[in-house]
Amino acid sequence: MTESTDKFIYFLDPYINRFLDYLPIKVADSLASLHPYIVMFAVSLPLVAIIFEMTKKDYLVKSGKILHYSSIILIFLAFLSGKSAYTDAYNNIPYDGLNLLNSHTTIGMIIFLSYVVIVFLTLLLYMLKKDKINSFILFLISLNGIFILYMIYSGVKLVFHFGAGIIL
Repeated sequence: MTESTDKFIYFLDPYINRFLDYLPIKVADSLASLHPYIVMFAVSLPLVAIIFEMTKKDYLVKSGKILHYSSIILIFLAFLSGKSAYTDAYNNIPYDGLNLLNSHTTIGMIIFLSYVVIVFLTLLLYMLKKDKINSFILFLISLNGIFILYMIYSGVKLVFHFGAGIIL
């Protein structure tokens, strides 16, 4: 299983590495250590935003949209920091945890790519003013909520069962 997911995991690597090359070395090196802190907000903001948007109360829907826009930035940072932490985790966890690490990384990439689609659809929504696109965006965001819940589970298991990200 690890070989089949490696192709998907490394799909964006050339682009990510090109982006990381533009960052100062200090920032790029510290991304991996910042991953747990960034992820706390990156997983909680979208879930709270989904709840706000599903209430259909105008003031909560507006707040949910603001949280979604904020979470897009945080998910991008969580993805970059996770890619930085991946190599270290891959080299330091037991073999039993590699499948979980690879599925965690694959789902992380799916969440990231789906948020890229959500950003594109949101821009399209503002240009076309179509309600059907808004319903589809809300569906995608809700679907991402399920993936985010899995990411929480697998991330906790990687840290507490396999010691990923633990400095001894």
